[in-house]
Amino acid sequence: MITVMSSGRTFPSALCAMDGSWWWSDPMRRLQPLRRWLSLQFALVASIPLVVVAGLVWIFLLPQMRADIAVRHQALAGAIAGRVSAHLLGADHALRALADYINTQGPQLGQSWIPLLDAEAGTGDMFEAIYIADENRAVYAVGLPEMRRGNREDLIGLDLSRRDFIGDAPILKREVWSETFLSTVSSRLAVALAIPMGYRVMVGEITIERLSQFIRQLPVEQGLFTTIVDRQGRIIADSRPGFSGRQVDAGILGMVQDRSQAQGSPTTFEMDGRILMGTTVAVEQGGWKVLVAQPYADAFRTMTATLRMVATGLAISLLLAVTVGWLQARSLSRHIRRYTRQAQAIASGDYDQPWPESRTLEFSGLVRDLQLMSDAIRQREKEITAGRERYRTLFETMVQGVIYVDAEGRITTANPAAEMILGLGLEQVKGRSLLDLPWQVISEDGASLASDSDAMPVVVALRTGRAVRDVVIGLSNPDTRTVTWVSVNAIPLFQPGKELPFQVYATLADITERKRAEEALRLSEDNLRITLDSIGDAVIATDINGVITRLNPIAEHLTGWSAAEAIDRPLVEVFHVVNAYTRQRVESPVEKVLAEGQIVGLANHTVLIAKDGTEYQIADSGAPIRRADGEIVGVVLVFRDVTEAHAQAQKISESEYVLRGITTNLPGVVYQFRASADHQYSLQHYSEKANEIFGLDVPVEEFFAAIAARIPDGEKERFYASIQAAVEQEIPWDYEGRYIKPNGDTMWFQGNSIPHRKGDDILFDGILLDITERKLAENELRRLRNYLANIIDSMPSVLVGVDGEGRVTQWNRHAQVTTGMDAEAVLGKPLEAAYPLLSSKMDKIRETIRSGNVHREQKVQRHDFQEIRYEDVIIYPLITNGVEGAVIRVDDVTER
Repeated sequence: MITVMSSGRTFPSALCAMDGSWWWSDPMRRLQPLRRWLSLQFALVASIPLVVVAGLVWIFLLPQMRADIAVRHQALAGAIAGRVSAHLLGADHALRALADYINTQGPQLGQSWIPLLDAEAGTGDMFEAIYIADENRAVYAVGLPEMRRGNREDLIGLDLSRRDFIGDAPILKREVWSETFLSTVSSRLAVALAIPMGYRVMVGEITIERLSQFIRQLPVEQGLFTTIVDRQGRIIADSRPGFSGRQVDAGILGMVQDRSQAQGSPTTFEMDGRILMGTTVAVEQGGWKVLVAQPYADAFRTMTATLRMVATGLAISLLLAVTVGWLQARSLSRHIRRYTRQAQAIASGDYDQPWPESRTLEFSGLVRDLQLMSDAIRQREKEITAGRERYRTLFETMVQGVIYVDAEGRITTANPAAEMILGLGLEQVKGRSLLDLPWQVISEDGASLASDSDAMPVVVALRTGRAVRDVVIGLSNPDTRTVTWVSVNAIPLFQPGKELPFQVYATLADITERKRAEEALRLSEDNLRITLDSIGDAVIATDINGVITRLNPIAEHLTGWSAAEAIDRPLVEVFHVVNAYTRQRVESPVEKVLAEGQIVGLANHTVLIAKDGTEYQIADSGAPIRRADGEIVGVVLVFRDVTEAHAQAQKISESEYVLRGITTNLPGVVYQFRASADHQYSLQHYSEKANEIFGLDVPVEEFFAAIAARIPDGEKERFYASIQAAVEQEIPWDYEGRYIKPNGDTMWFQGNSIPHRKGDDILFDGILLDITERKLAENELRRLRNYLANIIDSMPSVLVGVDGEGRVTQWNRHAQVTTGMDAEAVLGKPLEAAYPLLSSKMDKIRETIRSGNVHREQKVQRHDFQEIRYEDVIIYPLITNGVEGAVIRVDDVTER
């Protein structure tokens, strides 16, 4: 027995001897001698050809034989089906010819056809009987074979209406085959064919008994039989005596009625407890099927006998191969035994023993390789010795503490780092458990741990046999009142074949500084949480995958999700934001922040839809969360509810939109003019029509200077004076003047504005209008008025215009001469005061204005001093500028 030392303990090696042979032994596994193993291998190799032959027979020969048998069966079934079909077709042709002949002879008494029908029935080799039935399907003529013609009177008048196939023939206007039935004449199996003859039907009962005699006379193989089956599963004919007329088994019936089965394809079925192989071929005329079947044992009988002889020869060959293999294995195992003895010497440390010589190439190579192995083992022992020294150095210089604990939980060894962490030397801790040492062991929550506590990593590893990793315990020193926090990993070590560890390898890492840093981080986290919970904005933090890691109470309120529900969920599931107008989902701010790596804001008109469906108009921004090295580790979103502010802004926007629409559609330029306390003038705003009207497209701060620069030089002083007066007196500004456009055209414009004070400044809100067309119209109107006035004044008649109230609106020069009153004195006065002579005409004037009809009075007398004058007075209705009135024309006709 060779042993190996490991950590102060001995283990049995795997090298054992039995019957002079050596091999690596596993106590849990039963081994066998090389000679037996090689013999079995030789036998296995010798059996491979047997398996191959059997496989080839199974894969290729059996299917081929089965196909050959199926072909023979199909050929036989096809031949029989052809013979049956020919028999039925012969009867079909005979009946059809007979029916055609009778149809050509015209109507005759049934008795006249009997000789012809009897002649066709003959001796009964084909027909049992031939009937002719009238329109009521009653037999009125029948032909019979010779031996049965004495029964003719019994058949005349026979009612055939219950036989459906006879009624179908005239309807379908073609011959119809019946199912098989017992003949009325002979009580034997027969099949009938109905041929329509106008309103009559000819029916021939065809004998099928001779089919059984036919198929029994066919030469067949052993066990093979043939049967003809109709659509109902009744055996019409069978090569086996006594089977005709029977009903077939359910298995055969299903095969016969299976329309999906290919014509002539082989199939397997069970009958009378035997497995048979069969092939079916259909007979078209009656819907019958010919089945040729044979038991499997009979079909493969010849092959089975052949295979038995082959198997016997192969078995003898296998036995011989095994015997030869056993002898060869015995010789080979003797050679190997010599090499195992030499290996035993190497295992004992004797590396200088000579190796046995061999003339075999492989054994010679084995000697060379074993010698190399011996040299390598010798070198490896030296390296192991050096490695143990390096291991001891590593063990003693490790930063982490290492202790070994035996199965009783007692410390067996410890490195210097462990001594430093525990504060005790090896002699103080050796043979004691961790809980027997002079300090108290506590858990992370401060609870004291008992000696057998399941929270102790070493205890758990010893009891369960599983590794325990990264368990934090505290070593509380009662003297200094300090706690050393240690991260413990306990790895169980096992002896071969044992389920429980014999010792535990434990590492101790001093994490006191890390715990202090974690406590500081926890305090920082608490401060951060309090800060986030206290601010008025909603805050959501995510990792780089968009999964929520934190949200404050305001965010809980706006999203409708509690922190417990939302944390670890994707942001898009909790932070559901859409465009307020399109209702399309807004791009995830997390993806945008991660893509740009900087602070971003949500688009305008963003709506947050809470979990309960409540909608909030929000404004937000997203910023990356970075480590100290600048790496982005997450995203923080800050948003607030701006629903009310958005509503106000919406109203302002709508008002601006309305105002912009108004100013855009006004005929002038709407503006706001600012005058400062030191008389600095500028425009705060002007509408879009400025370019259209004034030809200017300049910034708002330059608009006033651009307008002033294009005022004609002769009018600039009046322009500035009007502005200065309006500013100083805080009165409305009203100005009309000319303006020279950039293209050189001159236009007239009018400016109007209302002042109001804003702080120290005065703002004028007003409009600039293009009045060029109005000015041209006024000049034209003035010219026309002068022209008309000259015409009216040149007329020899008195022309006086009045309005609807009777006040003078027009007074020509002849009226001045006649009355002695000029126009300025009478315009706007009542007609009675201006022209007393026409005061009597006021009723007529009003009637003319009301009716719109011209009123005429001729040769009206007027006393002028002592002279009588005659005048024609015509009153014309007048409507001008929407004002009703009249024109009175007075002509002196005294001379006429």
